[in-house]
Amino acid sequence: EMVQEKNLIFTPPEGFSDKMIDPEFTPTLYKMATEGFVFSNSYNCAWGGSTASGEYSNITGNFYTTANCLKLSASKYQPWTLGNQFKKLGYKTVGYHNNSYTYYGRNKSHPNFGYQWKGVGNGLKFKYNGWPRSDKEMAEVTAGEYMGKNQPFHAYYMSVSGHANYSFDGNAMASRHKKDLPAKYADYPSDVRAFIACQYEVELMLQALVGRLEETGELENTVFAMAADHYP
Repeated sequence: EMVQEKNLIFTPPEGFSDKMIDPEFTPTLYKMATEGFVFSNSYNCAWGGSTASGEYSNITGNFYTTANCLKLSASKYQPWTLGNQFKKLGYKTVGYHNNSYTYYGRNKSHPNFGYQWKGVGNGLKFKYNGWPRSDKEMAEVTAGEYMGKNQPFHAYYMSVSGHANYSFDGNAMASRHKKDLPAKYADYPSDVRAFIACQYEVELMLQALVGRLEETGELENTVFAMAADHYP
């Protein structure tokens, strides 16, 4: 009953780990991780298929061990996914990804999961188009499509900013946020620092969504849920 009839924003943050959550550096994540429901006995499987199989598991509650799982699911009846369940209740159900909308066949699987699906190539445009793109910018350019519309909503965000490689040369978001890292991380190995820096985009994405929800008066009626697609 605590979450009945509320809006839902669900995101699998790419390659995320709770080890980077910090009360000062990532206050939004910290608040969610300490004041919300925390499923501390939930683990990411060491399955094959990487993001696709982890995403499939998050959406359906089942699991595959092949990266073709999303393509394979597109022709299957999927009544129990969050998108289709909320759609039946009259919610606006939208899904976004800050990479190609066709990657892993999501252009076929995600509409079948119940989402109005949008990514790069079918309407989602970014000011920055390096690798990877910004999770924060994805939130900023999409929130207005479903918030403040006098209709309950379920929004799904498949992020990409935390994608390997974990180096300041191999991840544009790590490079962007290198200067933002607290001094206490100065002695960490470079790849760990790069991981924390690129995952800072998850914090910024959540800040952007929370801020927009406050503006539209929908924050107290919205639930956030997060589960990573796989271990880093």
